[in-house]
Amino acid sequence: MNTPKITLGFRFITSAMVILALLCSLGFYVINSLANIQGIIDYQSNQHINKLAINSSVSREMFLLSNRVQLLEQSLLYDKEILNKEGVFIEQKLNEIRALSDSTNFSQLTDVFIRNFHRFIDNSLSLNQILRELKAADKELLNILEALDLSVSQNHLQQVLKHESTHVPNPDDSFHTSNNVLEGAITRLKVTYLTIGKLTATIRSRITPDTEEVLIIEIENQLDIFELHLSNLNGLYSPIIENKLKTRQSLEEYREILSKLQNKLAQRWRILSSLAKSENELLAQVEKTEGSVKFSAILLKNQLKTEIQTLRLEVIYFAGFILIFSGIIFVRQIHKHIKTPIKTIITRFNEVEADQFNQVIQLKRNDEWNTIEKAFNKMSKRLDETYQELQAERIKLNHLAHHDVLTGLANRLQIYQDIEHCINKAKQDKGKFGLLFLDVDQFKNVNDNLGHAMGDQLLKQIAKRLRETVASDGIVARLGGDEFMIIYPDEDHLGTLQDRAEELNDILNQPFELNMTSVLAGSSIGVCLYPQHGDTLETLVSNADVAMYHSKRKGPNAYSVYESKMSSDAHKLLQLSAGLRKAMDKNEFFIQYQPQYDISTNEITGAEALIRWEHPEMGLIQPDNFLPIAEKTGIITDIDTWVFKHVTQQISQWKEQGVELKGKEFSINFSARKFLSPHLAEELSHILQESNCPSNCIIIEITEQDLITNLELCSEAIVELQYHGFKVAIDDFGVGYSSLNYLKNLPAQCLKIDKSFVADLDADDSNSGSAIISAIINLANNMSLTVIAEGIENERQQKMLIQQDCSRGQGYHLSYPISASELSELMGNNVKSA
Repeated sequence: MNTPKITLGFRFITSAMVILALLCSLGFYVINSLANIQGIIDYQSNQHINKLAINSSVSREMFLLSNRVQLLEQSLLYDKEILNKEGVFIEQKLNEIRALSDSTNFSQLTDVFIRNFHRFIDNSLSLNQILRELKAADKELLNILEALDLSVSQNHLQQVLKHESTHVPNPDDSFHTSNNVLEGAITRLKVTYLTIGKLTATIRSRITPDTEEVLIIEIENQLDIFELHLSNLNGLYSPIIENKLKTRQSLEEYREILSKLQNKLAQRWRILSSLAKSENELLAQVEKTEGSVKFSAILLKNQLKTEIQTLRLEVIYFAGFILIFSGIIFVRQIHKHIKTPIKTIITRFNEVEADQFNQVIQLKRNDEWNTIEKAFNKMSKRLDETYQELQAERIKLNHLAHHDVLTGLANRLQIYQDIEHCINKAKQDKGKFGLLFLDVDQFKNVNDNLGHAMGDQLLKQIAKRLRETVASDGIVARLGGDEFMIIYPDEDHLGTLQDRAEELNDILNQPFELNMTSVLAGSSIGVCLYPQHGDTLETLVSNADVAMYHSKRKGPNAYSVYESKMSSDAHKLLQLSAGLRKAMDKNEFFIQYQPQYDISTNEITGAEALIRWEHPEMGLIQPDNFLPIAEKTGIITDIDTWVFKHVTQQISQWKEQGVELKGKEFSINFSARKFLSPHLAEELSHILQESNCPSNCIIIEITEQDLITNLELCSEAIVELQYHGFKVAIDDFGVGYSSLNYLKNLPAQCLKIDKSFVADLDADDSNSGSAIISAIINLANNMSLTVIAEGIENERQQKMLIQQDCSRGQGYHLSYPISASELSELMGNNVKSA
């Protein structure tokens, strides 16, 4: 059986019957005022809860929609049906979100976002159409190129038949040379066409505004090269002329489509910028609405507080008139049934203002206050649920701002905050902590050769291994690209940090499986200990970066502990880079020659030209210290030309002096950039003419590692050099990963065995090194190639090479690098002293 509800009205009427009839009117007034307060709470709380619920739904839907739009922005979709489907879906979602809110400003911002999104979809569809046009133009260009090739072949056949019927066969006829030129031009056109096709295909992958301009320029350069090769294709055969004209017309159409593509790509980045701006404005409007709702809750609290205070004053006012009638009973009734519940409600509203929604009021009443208590507690519960949902959304957004999207690791912003925290804690506790700066060695090769998707998979797997290896001992972050950083907050021993770096190198040196493809990555690590290697964020990170780059110069899978001289070494590298260009102008370079011998007879067979740098401040600088810098800055091509000119001039000078050069060959090292430069053979031939030097005594050397980076273009360059009378040698042979597979496709004349294999002959068990050298020599002999062994350091190595039928070699045991005058004297003696 329920306890009967005793109302406040009944209490005051009972008291008024004892005291005065005025108490009845006072009680009625109080009950009416409390009912108004309850109505305000019910109405206003429902409004606020509805607004909070709507804003939470809008915020959640906008978060999901933002992620979906970002996926569309990050890649080019070439399927029209998918683009239309995504466009309809996202527009439908935006309209649903707009329907949830009654804000005019929000609707206007939504309309702006929809317009920008439609522009984005239209731009993607236009790009799709242009790419189809580009593909069709590419196919048409290929067909015309094949027709041009056929017409050249037909012309060749007709001329052969005509020539054989009217002339006596003669190998020196210029007739064969002209046809070879036509066929060579066709071959270069095809090679350039394939290069254009590869570059054009790259546009279909994800690109950025920075790489877009470079890529388009490269394609236009290749088109210019194609047009240049086409201009060099001369022939009087009418089908050749007709197809050449068609090819030129097709090329112009190709350029027009490429220009349209460039404009559409530029338009795409502008549209994406507008789309991102309108999206940010939408999210800002959602956040603004959230703040407005909270501010309304504070206004509601102030309104109720004002109403309650007014009620209290009026009750006190009326009570004063009847104070002599109410006495102690009336005061007790006011305190128990009005003041105490009101105080409890005000306290609770103060807690709501402080975002403490999860507390409830317990008046323990069985009257009207019980109804107010239930309504207030219900509102508090619903406000708390809504507030928790908003907090969860804030946590998600904060996580995205401080973590890498691809790997889930902390990003640069987060790791820098963590380092600052570790520095402050270490200062307070007078402690230490470790910092590792890690860079993936082979990531660029994976990205270039296997594509960005495989590169992303590799980064995810690397992040997983780092996270599992470091575990709870430290913090792992991805700074961007292939750079990672690890903090060990509790590590205060440098030796342990080195062990951790070695462990990470071992873990990352194990193969990664990417879509059934086994890939080796490796890493280079810089090690720093706070405060020994830096007492500020900038200094510590900079020194760890310097140590990491020092590790890279050591070779793959290395780590280095920061030392102060590393910074000076980095400064020294900058000095060398700045002084390279001046070195040629000031004649600071000079050339030494390392003689090459017939190791059986000790007769000189030639020499290798080696560049040296006599720096005015640093003294003699070896090539290993400045050529890599020249390679990066692009000055290497000028240096290669300088060396070639000086060597050819020296050979001509020896000839004028009467030095016996018969049977002597002089090797000149070329970088890959110079070796693959356009018109290399013509440039070198022009230099030979100026210096009056024959080409048959020159050997152009290029390393095996440079050859395998672009096998097809290198093969064409070797053929072109041979056509102009030069010989080509493959330097450092044997260190590549697929030597035997590609050698048959390279028409070189000479192999130089890498000195590491010759050094293995000194080992106690030299069977492996001897077997490798024997295999290389047999391979070279079968292909009629000359073999030169590098790095012969002692007599034992020389004898073992003779036993392996190696005829030629060079090294410190035979002769150190010497000057031109010393070599001239040595060639005059002709035979090296035993």
